Amino acid sequence: MTFDFLYYKSRTMGIKMQEAKDGADELTVLSKEDLCQRLNLSARTIENMVKRNDFPPPIRIGKKVYWSEKVVAHWIARIFKKQQDWFERYGF
Repeated sequence: MTFDFLYYKSRTMGIKMQEAKDGADELTVLSKEDLCQRLNLSARTIENMVKRNDFPPPIRIGKKVYWSEKVVAHWIARIFKKQQDWFERYGF
């Protein structure tokens, strides 16, 4: 999809980027600081996880790096899937 114009807006948890024409496509991104706070992990731990391919790589914009909130949510769901499966099987 081609974007004619992207609107960047600061938010508490990252940057909101949306298509200016219709607003239908919306993407929320997290900075490294936001990600560290959300996952309660240090920046070094996240960097090491990326190097080991245990965590999705960031996108660099200028001097900063960002992660898509959707990708992070998918990663969290994937790592907790085994626990969720257990809960569904033995649910209390």
